[in-house]
Amino acid sequence: GMKAEYMGMQMDGTLHDAIGRTADLDSEQTGSWAQPYITIKDHTFGVRAEWLTSDNLITGAAADQLGTDSGMANPTGFEPSRYTAVWLWQWKENIALRTEVVDDQSLLEDKLRFGVGIIWKQTLWPFNSKSHH
Repeated sequence: GMKAEYMGMQMDGTLHDAIGRTADLDSEQTGSWAQPYITIKDHTFGVRAEWLTSDNLITGAAADQLGTDSGMANPTGFEPSRYTAVWLWQWKENIALRTEVVDDQSLLEDKLRFGVGIIWKQTLWPFNSKSHH
């Protein structure tokens, strides 16, 4: 199978600080992820790629300082990403085991992480339309 998502946002406004400096902001962010996977019996194998871009135009006399102070400046053009490989084993009807390795490039310094987890699905309270108002 395949799962994917795309997000886009445009924003414009004004950055300001406590001493009254201002700068105009025109910003566009886009994000997306794609996750192909295959399920064989009780096992699911997948990979996931995630990307984020941010294009911020900051103008005005205080643009450099406010862009840096607010974290909106991106002088290097850095675009974060993350790549994950996952294996999910559906051990019992409501219990699965999950392992994953993540190459996290969402910060300037890359990080490689490994994870192991248990997924437990259970109804905690029996709601039905007759007894719940």
